[in-house]
Amino acid sequence: MTATATAPRLAAGTVIGDRYKITGYLGAGGFATVYAGIDPDIERPVAIKILKINGDDGDKQADAMVERFRREAKAAARIRHSGVVGVFDVGKTEQGNPFIVMELLNGRPLDVEIDEGGALPPTRAIFLMCQALDALAEAHRLGIVHKDLKPANLFVTDTGTDHESLAILDFGIAGVTGEDTRLTGTGQVLGTPQYMAPEYIKEQHLTAAVDVYQSGLILVEMLTGSPVVNKEQYVHCLMAHAQGELDLPQSLLAGPLGPVLAKSLSIDPAVRYQNAAELRRALLALDAASIAAPKVGETPVRLSSTSGNLHSGVVVTDPGAQGNTGGFGVSTGVFDQGNAPDGGEVEVTGPNAAVSKTSNAPLIAIAGGLLGLLVILAAVAALVVPGLLEDDTPKPGDEPGDNATPVVAKADAGAAADDPDAEAAAEKDAEMVAVTGPADIDDDLNKWVWIPPEDKPVAIGVDPLRRGISVADWKKTLPGLNAFAASAGLMSPDNGFHIQEHEVTWAEIDVFLSSTPDHDWKPKTRGDNAAPATGVPWDTATAYCKSRNGRLPTEEEWEFVARGPKRTTFPWGDEGPSPNDVHAYRGSGARPIAVGTGSRDKTQDRAHSVVHDMLGNAQEWTTGTWRDPHTGAKAEWADQGGMTYAAVRGWPLDKKGTFPLEGVAFRLPLCATGPCVAKFPEARAYVGFRCVRVESAGP
Repeated sequence: MTATATAPRLAAGTVIGDRYKITGYLGAGGFATVYAGIDPDIERPVAIKILKINGDDGDKQADAMVERFRREAKAAARIRHSGVVGVFDVGKTEQGNPFIVMELLNGRPLDVEIDEGGALPPTRAIFLMCQALDALAEAHRLGIVHKDLKPANLFVTDTGTDHESLAILDFGIAGVTGEDTRLTGTGQVLGTPQYMAPEYIKEQHLTAAVDVYQSGLILVEMLTGSPVVNKEQYVHCLMAHAQGELDLPQSLLAGPLGPVLAKSLSIDPAVRYQNAAELRRALLALDAASIAAPKVGETPVRLSSTSGNLHSGVVVTDPGAQGNTGGFGVSTGVFDQGNAPDGGEVEVTGPNAAVSKTSNAPLIAIAGGLLGLLVILAAVAALVVPGLLEDDTPKPGDEPGDNATPVVAKADAGAAADDPDAEAAAEKDAEMVAVTGPADIDDDLNKWVWIPPEDKPVAIGVDPLRRGISVADWKKTLPGLNAFAASAGLMSPDNGFHIQEHEVTWAEIDVFLSSTPDHDWKPKTRGDNAAPATGVPWDTATAYCKSRNGRLPTEEEWEFVARGPKRTTFPWGDEGPSPNDVHAYRGSGARPIAVGTGSRDKTQDRAHSVVHDMLGNAQEWTTGTWRDPHTGAKAEWADQGGMTYAAVRGWPLDKKGTFPLEGVAFRLPLCATGPCVAKFPEARAYVGFRCVRVESAGP
């Protein structure tokens, strides 16, 4: 049956795909109509997007779009991140029109948000972009490149609330490692001209750096209210990207955001941040409040003329640089069909959502001949892509490296073992009381468990052989993993120590806070007495441990407890958990549960007492400035600009999906001191802590 573009608006009660019942009309654009619906089998609200197909080859177009929808569904299912809009089903209507069934969101697309409200304040823009980058980082970790990021494919949810976030839509043309990413003819590419990366235009070269480039363009658009490249002819847009002709407000380039934009928008993908996690870390390292909004009518500056070094560059220290890596209130509205212009592409909508009034050109296919012409016109030298690995082949005991995503908390001076200043500061600050004897210490609220030292220290980090990772896959995965590498040479502690049996609970920290009235942290929300205290700043956690004659654990101590002397992947062994085994990766809105109630989340590889909740429930602070995962040395960026980053261990409770490849060796940097502590409290919403005691002062 030939698909039609002239189907009348469907009435409530209409059934799509023999399953989904339409409950309301949300809006329409030039390419699609979006309805609210329900999946009656499980009573789940959904959004149903039905495409309009034009021309005599409607059936062929419909088949191609169904295939694109299937790709989107597969990509979204693999990523399993709360920031990626879920896709539940794809198919064709009885009239032959492709449809896709998606998660129903409350909000509106980012392009509509900008079109209606204008430029976003820098603090809000950076906050939202970091949320999208967090989801994108998970895609990059899985080898998935979106490659069509634009404001119309980002969706602002829960506007005007404390839970506002930015979700990613439309992985329909995503590049997946090992798969053919072209859904058109040979020599053709899919993309949106205003946002296509130079290397993809010229060579169809696809890496995560393509998404970084597009994210940089979107961030500038959020701050200015206008696309960076918005020429009338598509070919002129493509030429602007291919030749590096990007014009940005001078105030942005001259300010603290300048180095980040310069690196993100470099014409050379080897110069850019290599993935979303690196870009997110750089943005979080900034004090967003210090970034001035561009002035209306400000004369733009050609990015390529500001520096020959980074192309788009700024010869300034990059706040997120690291070797070997990688609620704001807004009114909402609803666009009806009359408001959506022809050529606008409808994206996922929600109960109060808007159809995407697309300010960007629609996604197009570019023929290979045009690409060849652009290469000649651009006259740009061949791009160089650096190697991904620091080690040639894995050996027993080798561990993957880091692509860590800093969030936001004061790092204790007790950092890397090879940092004399850190060691001296730790000795001064620890103020420990000696603990005599190796026996477990009973405590009214939290037992102290003795962790004896090993006769021969064991290495800290992920063992790829134990995880069953092949040599080839390990090489590809190494840059994107959040764990210490073998090259860091980190070993388990030389001395025994005591560690608290479980995370510090609200009942425990309440006693401390009530006895320390001058302490400046007062929780805004509070969980049950038996649940871990979360949202705790690094300073408060450190002060509490000192009050208990202890300190926060080092990363070596924490990981040694969690993995045991056999260096197992999980506290109980190497067998992976099911979602019901541990309270982790529960998704948006999850809350910590009572300590010690995880059915499997406890150590079992020692003769000493069990230690609970090392894997899930709450992430946990450690002491010391963040260290490079490959060298074990303090990272320069982790202690600059009045901000210090420390490491948190355990898995984030607010994510959803499969468990990380790193196992319990997973680590992330979190801002511990400086302006970001107060500015982004939501970054530590799921972070708690536990304390250790050693037999002598110092770490």
